Amino acid sequence: MASKTTPSSPPKVQVTTPTLGPLQNTAKFPPPEDEPSLSALLEILKFHRAECVHEFNLLGQRLSWFVIVQSFLITAVAVALGYKIQGINWFAQIVLPTIGVVTSVFVMSGVNGACNTIDMWMRKQRKLLHQHKAILEPFIISRDEHENLTEDRVHITSYYFAKYLPWITLLMWIAISILTFAVPIKFV
Repeated sequence: MASKTTPSSPPKVQVTTPTLGPLQNTAKFPPPEDEPSLSALLEILKFHRAECVHEFNLLGQRLSWFVIVQSFLITAVAVALGYKIQGINWFAQIVLPTIGVVTSVFVMSGVNGACNTIDMWMRKQRKLLHQHKAILEPFIISRDEHENLTEDRVHITSYYFAKYLPWITLLMWIAISILTFAVPIKFV
């Protein structure tokens, strides 16, 4: 006949401290399976924040590349418009503005992709912070109170330069192309 075993109860530990006297049942047990430990939560939070930093770095690199390309194109237009050419200056009036428009359009998808990925990681981070608010309270800043990113004005406005710069340069190239045809350049 098999013997029946009963589940063991937590061990009784008695600890004596000089100031508090004897303490009963102070044995530490792992947290329940459904509640992750602080160290596990911090690792997840650290990962989410690292992904946000990575995406912000990619966004910065894309914008740096874009600004460099645009500055070279503007310089080339200025130099090309300085040449005395009768009729249409194809290079300054058509080719360079077309390259400027195309690069502006291409960079928009990269900027929007980075912004959407940052938003995804920010939502995951804030969800984690809100789900485990009691444990992660020391790591929550005032902006993290907004679980919905559209309520976080600082986050929304941090994208303005990145999102609007390609549109501004796109319109600038269209204006340059139109103005070089509409306003004849007079050489003295």
